[in-house]
Amino acid sequence: MSLLPLKETPATAVNPKTLVVFGHTKQGKTTAVAHLKDNLIIDLESGTRYYRCIKIDVPDAAEAAESTSWDVLKNIIKELKAYKVENKKNLYKYITVDTVGVLEDIIMPYAIQLHKMAPQNKNYNGKDLKTVANGAGWLPIREAFFNVIAMLNLYCDTVILVAHTKSKTITRQGSELAATDIDVSGKMSQMLAANSDAIALCYRKDNKTIFSFKSSELIASGARIEHLREQDITICESDSDGKMTFHWDKIFK
Repeated sequence: MSLLPLKETPATAVNPKTLVVFGHTKQGKTTAVAHLKDNLIIDLESGTRYYRCIKIDVPDAAEAAESTSWDVLKNIIKELKAYKVENKKNLYKYITVDTVGVLEDIIMPYAIQLHKMAPQNKNYNGKDLKTVANGAGWLPIREAFFNVIAMLNLYCDTVILVAHTKSKTITRQGSELAATDIDVSGKMSQMLAANSDAIALCYRKDNKTIFSFKSSELIASGARIEHLREQDITICESDSDGKMTFHWDKIFK
């Protein structure tokens, strides 16, 4: 039987498998994910201390266990896997990593492990692959980073990656333009964008927190998902008494 299709195949996914939410500090990113039901927040920088939500404060857990944040993260993944094997389903619908900029640092021991798998690197005894000559340490860093995200994707419907912003300069027709990008190192931003189904710039406007999926050369946002593509979605709004209403149903159908 031929594998070549003779007609269009309908879409098989509606919601993003990987969602990136990035923005400046104090714009409502953590507030929004803290009010998403059935969402485990893997808090890498103790940013959820003032929120009641499903969370693991990784720095606190590492300190309590006299261990490292990487060890805590490994154990989280092991427990997620064990639950799925035993119960034939995932424990959480969503898993949020807050923030990916810190994740980049935490996975360094794993990246070093991958780096040393190459025979020529087996005697490496450094602690930071970013200092390896000629940028040779970046490949295992990126591999470790995306491997962790892929592993988390196995144990939920959607992985949400929270990130800060960074400014960069691009040149167009001889002019320098200021652009807003995801705050991760080097090529990681482009790779993260390529491996994500939707990227939202989070910002406040009056009493609203908005996720913007509008694509732009100057802002690293956009979406493959039809109901998100080129949309500005109010994820949260507050009334005159400060009561907040969240609209995650506009993101996840």
